Amino acid sequence: MALVEIDWVDEDEVRAARVAGHGPRRADPLEQARHLHARYEEIGHFFTGPVRALDRSFFAL
Repeated sequence: MALVEIDWVDEDEVRAARVAGHGPRRADPLEQARHLHARYEEIGHFFTGPVRALDRSFFAL
């Protein structure tokens, strides 16, 4: 996903932002947000990847 108007809490956490692009491929968000480079100084590109379940051995019983 591509974000603009990012309000950072710290370097790892975002409080609020506007979504400028999204898609299943890494390149999709940047292609969608390309026309916004003149308007926004910062465009954050984040790829979360596929969601995977944690291994059962991760949890202490």
